[in-house]
Amino acid sequence: MIVQAIRAVERVLPFAILGIDTDNDSAFKGEALYHYCQDRGIDQTRSRAYKKSDQAWVEQKSGAIVRRMVGYGRLRRPFATPRLTELYDQARRFIKGFQPSFKLISKTRDGARVRKQYDSPKTPWEQLFWACLVGVGKHGSSRLPG
Repeated sequence: MIVQAIRAVERVLPFAILGIDTDNDSAFKGEALYHYCQDRGIDQTRSRAYKKSDQAWVEQKSGAIVRRMVGYGRLRRPFATPRLTELYDQARRFIKGFQPSFKLISKTRDGARVRKQYDSPKTPWEQLFWACLVGVGKHGSSRLPG
């Protein structure tokens, strides 16, 4: 199921997947995902063992979005699943592509005080556009396939 989801994501992305960062859930530890990543040259990394807060920020944002759209009630009827899938697909396109977010530029420590400097908010599509335009990633090398 995970491999099918990654294939679906690969079909809609305008670039190749270079790496997948997952948590330590058993769904991500299977041989099928391992071989899929190996065959395509995709780097697969996992969060640190016994550090369950590694994925917390992503899940917190996703959870807040889902709760805002659907509410806190539990949907138990089977007919809800396809409708929710369709809703999430449409919402994902809007949220992942057009909702601006801040990107951390630098973080400095002055004693106990931490100062963070953020770039102006950009949508993920704007960030991708500028990364492709400049062609240089954070570490000085091209991070997107040309």
